[in-house]
Amino acid sequence: MSGRHGNKHKRKKPKADGAHAFANDVGLREKVTDTKQEEILDLTSPKTEPTVNSRSLLKPDPFDLAVHGFILTFILALAAIWSGWIFQQQLIEARSATLLGQRASVFVTRTSVTPGKEAKTGSKAWGFTPEMENAGNTAALDVRNYVSQNSPEYEILPDSFDYADRPYAVGTFPNSNMKSGPAIIGPHETMDLATLGVGDEALQRVNKGSGHVYFWGWVSYRDIFKCTHRTEFCEELIAMSDADKDGNRHFVFDNCNQHNCADDTCQDYEPTQTKMCRLASETK
Repeated sequence: MSGRHGNKHKRKKPKADGAHAFANDVGLREKVTDTKQEEILDLTSPKTEPTVNSRSLLKPDPFDLAVHGFILTFILALAAIWSGWIFQQQLIEARSATLLGQRASVFVTRTSVTPGKEAKTGSKAWGFTPEMENAGNTAALDVRNYVSQNSPEYEILPDSFDYADRPYAVGTFPNSNMKSGPAIIGPHETMDLATLGVGDEALQRVNKGSGHVYFWGWVSYRDIFKCTHRTEFCEELIAMSDADKDGNRHFVFDNCNQHNCADDTCQDYEPTQTKMCRLASETK
């Protein structure tokens, strides 16, 4: 402390000269410029996204796993069901083929003709015997049958004809009027039905077109699978040839336009209601 009046004197800062002031101004400007450039670089530079752990992406979600597993299981179950259904159908077809190939199958195949005489008058007559054959590989059981003819009128049958059983009358061959009972036809064997006698005079009318001789009937039987069957037939004698040098004649038959059927094609057929029998019927 000095001074003439005892007052304190403050030390004055030296004034910066011009060169020093200019340098300070330039440094300040450079600092501002650098700051702005950093801001510009920050705006123009691409922003980096936050990094994600690759393990978290590869790890499946438990709920998604459960849903996908359920869908896959459902698809596999449907495929298994479909495959099982196809196999079952193939098995049914195989069993049906075996059943149809083994069961009895009886049809009326032909009618044999035998010359003779009428019992009452002694005039010439003919005996007609339809023949049934079992074409199956097993026996036909409990075979029953009946055959009829349109005697003595021998007129054309109307479309409304019912083909009912007619009682046997004592006529041309009395011993042929027998009541038929149950029989058995072996595989690939034949058996005769009842013989129907027709006088020669009726056959002469057939050749002239004024007479019409019909034979009709039915056969019922069981196969080894206990299934019932029925065959119906009807035929018309349409011509008789002249006798050859040996006295033999030929007879020509034709099927009727009705009453020729087997099993479910017959109106009065009643099938056996068992699984095996229905299976055979459905695969015909």
